[in-house]
Amino acid sequence: MTNEDTLKFQREIYGANFRKHGDTPQGVFWNDEATQYLRFERLLAEILRHEGANSFSLHDVGCGTCALFEYLSNAKVACEYSGTEIVPEMILLCQQKYPDLDVQNRDIVSENETQRYDYVTLSGVLNLRGACPEDVWMTHCKRMLSSMFKMSRYGISFNFLTSKITVASDPTLQYMDPAEILRYCHDTFSRFVIVDHSYPLFEVTVSVFKKEGMQRRYSSTQFAKYFK
Repeated sequence: MTNEDTLKFQREIYGANFRKHGDTPQGVFWNDEATQYLRFERLLAEILRHEGANSFSLHDVGCGTCALFEYLSNAKVACEYSGTEIVPEMILLCQQKYPDLDVQNRDIVSENETQRYDYVTLSGVLNLRGACPEDVWMTHCKRMLSSMFKMSRYGISFNFLTSKITVASDPTLQYMDPAEILRYCHDTFSRFVIVDHSYPLFEVTVSVFKKEGMQRRYSSTQFAKYFK
């Protein structure tokens, strides 16, 4: 199963669901706005902790209908938002709702991206595996995260469904072991990793910061030796 096969599946299933439910949380496979906004809160928590009142650029991979942009706007967060999406119907909607936003149709895994953003986020994109074999899907997910990390100046934040669930699992969804993802991030990206498994949803949010991002926050001389 090639990367293009995976993208084709994503376009088809997300496109069909969007045509059914429209511009709603259900249209991007979320249950409701309350859980969607809790997800966004956790996704942004560590980034906002680092940036405070600073302005920064944020790129949203799998931006869907740009609901994260709406959340940021309502929260009055000062950032330069842009997104990547592969479902044509969603891209068209974003262009109609927010004509000034930069929403790109591209494959960040296969294309050699040269654009850089302070932070790159992803919410929900790693969840829906469908009939894709688990090992193939995990390879795809890790390649997505690697591409995101390369595109970021300071770090990334993403979420996934946890294997530590208390209900019956859905065979079309991908549940990941938080410890495995932590090891992968440590071994592949950076030692500056935050794992948030402390909210009601059956998922985990992970934030990974580059050395440059951490140095910006801890810039005093007392911390200099920890970045050598």
